[in-house]
Amino acid sequence: MRNSAFRLCLCVIHLLILSLGSVLYAADIDFRVSSGVGYDSNVFRSATEPEKDVRLKLAPKLSLTLPFYKTYFAISSSGVLERYVNRTDADLVELVFSGVGRYSLSDRMSFSLQDNLIVSDRVRLAERLTDLPRRREFVSNSISSDFRHELREDVLTLSLGYTNRIRDYLDSEEDDWVSHSGQLRMEYFIGYKTLAQLSLGLVGKGYAVDVDYFSVPITASLRRKLSNKLDASFSLGLENRRYDEPYEDRNWDEPNISLNITGRFTPKTTSSLKLQRRVHDSDLAVGNTLVSKAGTITLALNLSKSAQLLLEGLYSRNDYMRLPWTSSVYEGNVTL
Repeated sequence: MRNSAFRLCLCVIHLLILSLGSVLYAADIDFRVSSGVGYDSNVFRSATEPEKDVRLKLAPKLSLTLPFYKTYFAISSSGVLERYVNRTDADLVELVFSGVGRYSLSDRMSFSLQDNLIVSDRVRLAERLTDLPRRREFVSNSISSDFRHELREDVLTLSLGYTNRIRDYLDSEEDDWVSHSGQLRMEYFIGYKTLAQLSLGLVGKGYAVDVDYFSVPITASLRRKLSNKLDASFSLGLENRRYDEPYEDRNWDEPNISLNITGRFTPKTTSSLKLQRRVHDSDLAVGNTLVSKAGTITLALNLSKSAQLLLEGLYSRNDYMRLPWTSSVYEGNVTL
């Protein structure tokens, strides 16, 4: 009851801020609602007795943008409600509050700061790839800063970023963790049709009980304007991860691959195809790594100047590196 009241108070405060901002400033307000149906072949990620089920999703979001002369500020509140048809003990309730501010020091230099607060009763992984759906309440906070400098106009840009993430489980402190990550990015325009990007990172993650690690992710990407109606981007990343000395058997070097093709075939229609292989931490199987292979097809229809309809289909296959289970997820979403 205490945690539910806490989430409700946060939501009310956030909505009041949104309402005040819309009254005091000429703000841009964006409201969207998404609903979807998904199928999971292994709801509880069991290696011996997989259980399949269908889940229903509703995800509203309200955001407010306040643009000024050299300053940009945005705040948003969103929620995710997921309910399984048979296994209701895997249901999800999640609230996300986000704020971002950016200040332009000059025409070529800017600084931004972002904070994301997540209050949830079940662990979720980024980019909508689902981990073990065991009910656990937690609070997660992420603070990011980014400094961007355009060294040569429309040619060369340098960015330096830092992110601090804290995960606090309300039922136990054993799996709590904190991470620090820094990233240096360089963008170079090869003509007006091609953008090349190279990023170098350094990540350190410390657990309350389990094994700490550090990693050095390197990513190279290329974005190309193929025609007036077609764009394509490809990225290849490699993360060199090293755990503390007693657990050297967990060390790994795995690639992350992404291909995205976007087409604008009519003035009111945009479609895209994204294929991705992503390697990242599991929040519940602490010290283990999840490999997700996903494909997403989207179609965006501009109904008017202020309304858009988005249709999306997703397939993902998820595997742990060191645990004998796998799952396949199919999902369809409609967003207005």
